[in-house]
Amino acid sequence: MNPLVRRSLHARILEAIEHFYAGRLAEQTERLAHHAFLGEVWDRAVGYCREAGVRTLARMASWESVSFFERALAALGHRPADAALGVDLRFDLNTALVPLGQHARSVAVLREAAALAGSLGDQPRLARALSLESSVHWDMGHSEEAARVGEESLAIAEASHDMGLQVVGHYNVGAGRRAQGDYRQALAVLRRTLAVLPPDESGARFGLPGVAGVLTRAQLAWTLAELGQFDEALETAAEGLRLAESQRDSYSITYALLGVGGTLVRRGHLREAKPLLERGIGQCGDMPAFYPPFAGDLALIHAVAGRTAEAVELAERGVRQARSMLRLGRLSLITTHLGEARLMAGDAAGAAEAGRLALELAHTH
Repeated sequence: MNPLVRRSLHARILEAIEHFYAGRLAEQTERLAHHAFLGEVWDRAVGYCREAGVRTLARMASWESVSFFERALAALGHRPADAALGVDLRFDLNTALVPLGQHARSVAVLREAAALAGSLGDQPRLARALSLESSVHWDMGHSEEAARVGEESLAIAEASHDMGLQVVGHYNVGAGRRAQGDYRQALAVLRRTLAVLPPDESGARFGLPGVAGVLTRAQLAWTLAELGQFDEALETAAEGLRLAESQRDSYSITYALLGVGGTLVRRGHLREAKPLLERGIGQCGDMPAFYPPFAGDLALIHAVAGRTAEAVELAERGVRQARSMLRLGRLSLITTHLGEARLMAGDAAGAAEAGRLALELAHTH
């Protein structure tokens, strides 16, 4: 079909859908986005594609969300310049990329957002871009860059007195301190995050991929567990899971399950951890970024229970998947669990190899 005819056809279909479903357009968002984009009705394509991205992400159809947000950005390129919207669409795109473990791409998208925000002199958007980039760097094991970018973001947030930016800034700095093993400092910063977060904002994300209160409580629980404060750690993790379930948010629930399950594993309560971790890993099909940490913890549980072949297979897959995503920040721990599973399976040489690799990862990252 002639391209001009095809564009005209999609534009007419768009008009027909808008007319027929007037007042109920939300039901047809994805169709509207499709026809607006192919019909090159750029003004409406930006809005419909963004809305479709948000709706598909709500049901964790992340690859669809990525496609819609990319189309929204492409359509925006055909409109008069709107750099602020371009920044916000990149934040949306990053939110869709995170559950997929598309870390390198997230960094590129967020750097574009930071450059645009900087050109506008928009300090709040710049702080958000830097903070989100810091979080991705921690996942990738880029500790020095994560710390630098995170501290820069938090400094802007503190100066702006913007509560949302302070929440995100403190969260990422606290999570980073925990990743580096600076648990005392992590504890102070993560407690500060919850103190900044007002009770009536309990379901707010502030641009994070999940509910801020849920993510913070999971990080705080892991930190408390490493310090041996297990009772408070479990209480904090359980609060996070209750909050996540009250919001019915899949990403937050999965994160909270890892929070409670991981805390129980640290305490040595493997039987109690098992059903929570199994529930969580069952949700990783749409959120593959979660698979490696769930696999590592579950592999340890299976190995202790004598299911060593299953444990080794699970841990090896977790390590492979983490490497394919460049998710190196937690890979040392997962590789350690692989070594433990191999040792319990009688593979001393394989266990030693995993141990050496885990130590190298820890030193490097």
